[in-house]
Amino acid sequence: MKKLLWTACTILLIGCYYNVPTYEGFTSYEDVMHWVHENIEQVAEPEGGNDWKTPAQTYADRTGDCEDINGLLMVMLHDAFGVKPEMHGVRMVADDFKTSHALVYLYGYYYDAVFDTVNRYEAGEYYVIGMLSYNEYILSVWYS
Repeated sequence: MKKLLWTACTILLIGCYYNVPTYEGFTSYEDVMHWVHENIEQVAEPEGGNDWKTPAQTYADRTGDCEDINGLLMVMLHDAFGVKPEMHGVRMVADDFKTSHALVYLYGYYYDAVFDTVNRYEAGEYYVIGMLSYNEYILSVWYS
């Protein structure tokens, strides 16, 4: 009942949020990540671009860049398991901070549907340059 009420409120407040499918067959966070990795193609934005798609747009287009793909992962993890992951913008320490990337952070692990990887958070591997809670992410993609 609680999920039904949340769904109804979300649809009223945000609009077509639930054009993203919910799959009851997922048994782990990794299952969701693998599904997103296998079904959504990474496409780089044009130089200087940084437009975020809604998860519904990413799902419909079946393409997106790192924040679009991992944003879809966040929503699907929430729908499947009721968790509220965070979106972390990071710079990679291994390449002298030249590469920026968006990752999903949940319970001490980074999930990345772009590269289909799960890594335990290790201090010094990534330099976090920004983070959004699940609720901040949802609001930012609809009202930015």
